[in-house]
Amino acid sequence: MKFRSTVILTLILASGALFSDEKADQDLDVPYEPSHPKVVETMLSTGGVTARDVLYDLGCGDGRIVIAAAKKGASAVGADVDEERLIEARERAKAMGVESRTKFVREDIFKLDISPATIVTMYLLDEVNLQMRPRLHRLLKPGTRIVTHAFNMNDWKPDRTINHDRARDKQIMYWVIPAGIGGTWTWQTKQGPASMVLHQKFQVITGTIQNGQSTGAVDSKIDGTKIQIQTVLRDAKTNAKANFTGLIDADTIKGTIEVLEGPGAGKYPWEAKRQVEDVSGKWSIELPGNKALSGTLDLKRDGKGYSAEFTSDKVYAISDLYVWGSSVYFRVPIFGTENPAIYSGTLKGTQGSGNLLNDQGSYGTQWNAKKAK
Repeated sequence: MKFRSTVILTLILASGALFSDEKADQDLDVPYEPSHPKVVETMLSTGGVTARDVLYDLGCGDGRIVIAAAKKGASAVGADVDEERLIEARERAKAMGVESRTKFVREDIFKLDISPATIVTMYLLDEVNLQMRPRLHRLLKPGTRIVTHAFNMNDWKPDRTINHDRARDKQIMYWVIPAGIGGTWTWQTKQGPASMVLHQKFQVITGTIQNGQSTGAVDSKIDGTKIQIQTVLRDAKTNAKANFTGLIDADTIKGTIEVLEGPGAGKYPWEAKRQVEDVSGKWSIELPGNKALSGTLDLKRDGKGYSAEFTSDKVYAISDLYVWGSSVYFRVPIFGTENPAIYSGTLKGTQGSGNLLNDQGSYGTQWNAKKAK
C-alpha cells in the first residue's frame, strides 16, 4: 500500500483534500509511502485472510494489499481518491491474474459502504483512525477484523500488537469488532435462577455474576461474538472457580458453564437472555459542582443505530458514540476536539451513572443521569 508522507498528509487532511473529489486532482504529485511487502504479508496473516473473506483496504494506493489478499483467494475492494494510483492498481491486478476478485473505487472512505467487509485494512494517521472508528463499529458486523499499519485507535486498545522491523514505528495492530453485551442477562440452573450484570467499553467487560447464593466478579474481554469469563463464585461456604464460554447472538448467549470445583463441579449447557434496554430519550447528566460538564444527552434511535446531541453551554453533535446494550460511551468536545470529555457508563430504566474521563484517563469524576419522562 502506498500512502502520503506524514507531514504532507497532515496538511492535506486539514484542507479536506485527502477525501475530497473536488481537490484530489491537485495532489496527484504528492509522494506516497508504500508498505513493505513483508508488512503486507504480516498484516494479512495477522488478520487470518482466507478465500472466504471480503477485504476492504481504505486508502489502497497502488492496491498491493488488495492484490495480495486476492492472491489468497479473498474478494477484495480498494478505495482511494487518487485516480492515477487506482489505474495502476487495476493494471497490477490484471497482470497478477486476480482482476476478477478485485475492485478499485475512487471514493471518500467516510462515505464508502464497508458493511460487506469481513476484514478491513488501513494505513492512515491516528486522527483519521479516530474519525473512522465510529463508522467501523456502526457498519461492520461483530467479529469483523481490522488490521492497521502503525497507527492506533486511541482508547480502543488493540486486541494484539505485532512488532515488525519493516513497519512504521515497528507496529502492526489488530482489533475485532465486539458484539454489544452490556446489560442484565438471566438464565436457569438446577439450583434456580442466575444472572449477570455486565458493563462494556469496546471489547472490555466488567460486572458481576449471581448464581444462587454465590457471587463472582467479571473482568474479561470478548472476541467479536465469543465470550469467555473466568471467575470465582463465592458464597458463605465455598469458593469455586468457574468458566463461562459462549457465542453472543443479539440478546442471547449459548454456550457452557464449567464449575471446576466444589459440590456443583461439572459442565453444563448455558443459555442466557438479555433484558432488552432502549436507552433512547433525553437524559439529564449531572456532575456535582461542575456545571460546564453537566448537560442533557438526547439519544435517538433509528434502523442504523443511535445518534446523539449533548447540550450544556451549547449544543454539541456527537460523532463518536457507542451503545452496547445498556452501556454507553460518547465524546463531547466541550474543551475542543483535542481534549474531549469522555462519558462512559450505564443507562438503565430511568437512571444512569458512569465515569468522566479524557484520553489520558485523568478526570475520574463520576456522573449520574436521569431520564426525562
